[in-house]
Amino acid sequence: MNFSLMGRDMEVASAQHFTSPAAAVGNIPASGAVGEIMVDGVAIAVVTAANITINGNGSVGDVIGSKLSPDIFRGIINVSGDFSLYHQDKAILQKYLDEVTISLAIKLDEPGSDGYFRISLALVTITGYTMQDAAGVEALEGAAERLLTEAISANLGLLLRAVSNAIEI
Repeated sequence: MNFSLMGRDMEVASAQHFTSPAAAVGNIPASGAVGEIMVDGVAIAVVTAANITINGNGSVGDVIGSKLSPDIFRGIINVSGDFSLYHQDKAILQKYLDEVTISLAIKLDEPGSDGYFRISLALVTITGYTMQDAAGVEALEGAAERLLTEAISANLGLLLRAVSNAIEI
């Protein structure tokens, strides 16, 4: 996970803040292997990657006679991203072809704890779709169809409805 922060001011300290930083004791990073990804309320257990970019378009205002901005002003939030998955029934492909919006929720559990990270987006429009044959799939037993790798470029439409969209940490 990558993120950047914007602040109003900073001070240069005379001493280092973290003199001897160390990893948290017993902390196991959150993993997609112990979480879930849901599309339209249905868990999809075969997602192989997910990337989401949230840009709040924050800016600072200029003030005459002061070096400090009075506040950080939020702009329109832009959300974009992509995800890829293995599938058999091509349900996501059909949603792309029908140009319907989907809901997307990703939850990553913290092993050994009740903690988790979850992001839920109520209105996601799939804007691109590519497929590749997965290598060696013919050898899988019991597969009704060949599995395909699905790479989806999505316009993740966050409509600033607090009831419908949640970002929890």
